[in-house]
Amino acid sequence: MGWKLGQGLGAKGDGITVPVVLGTQVATLGLGKSAEDDRYTDEAARERKKLDSEVVETADMKAKRLEKAVRQETIKEQVQVRNHKTRIDAPMSPFPCHGRQQRLLRHSMEETWANMH
Repeated sequence: MGWKLGQGLGAKGDGITVPVVLGTQVATLGLGKSAEDDRYTDEAARERKKLDSEVVETADMKAKRLEKAVRQETIKEQVQVRNHKTRIDAPMSPFPCHGRQQRLLRHSMEETWANMH
């Protein structure tokens, strides 16, 4: 019983023969924390390499990119036109029913003013 170099652990000697390797432990971290940190930093490094690599753009890719840019510019212009029309035609109140009420009130006030003079 006990551990001997080259022999397995356990009563029959069929256990592991290689000792479990522990990394160095920083006083403020738990045993698994450094492995967790390594996983995140490795992933960040892979993403950074993807960004650094140069992408070769084919003619088809360029055509699709330009098509998308034209489509987005068209949509942007349409939204600007629609917003401009909305601002001009908007009633005085943000509630549509109030706009009608305000027009009726303004009309009755104008009639009253005209009848007084």
